Amino acid sequence: MISVSHLRKTFGKVIAVDDVGMITVFNDAAETIYEISGQSVIGRSISGLAPVCFSKLEATLRTGREIKAEESDCVIQGHVKCLRLSTSVVRSEKGMISAAILVATDLTEQRHLEDTLRRQEKIRAMGTLA
Repeated sequence: MISVSHLRKTFGKVIAVDDVGMITVFNDAAETIYEISGQSVIGRSISGLAPVCFSKLEATLRTGREIKAEESDCVIQGHVKCLRLSTSVVRSEKGMISAAILVATDLTEQRHLEDTLRRQEKIRAMGTLA
């Protein structure tokens, strides 16, 4: 079983909720990407938080359906970030969902670099045609 302290120390952006949707883990890396203090959200309901990407964690908790590496645009503090989201459920010995975990990877900078390269390639192609 993964310990809460391990989830807090991991480099991934990790948020975990208990079986009723109360946030139990919001690690330092998650604070950076979501621009929210972990202390301010621990013990609060995930449904009360703004970023739409948190609804993926809520859905996993409610349905048990896990998400594997789904890319999603998420508005955070007025900025659009491209995130790769994965969710997992933790089940009790009786098979009941006891927690859900969201791990996010910020792809925003990568997407910007890809867009810049595409624009540069188009400009080069136009120059070759001229």
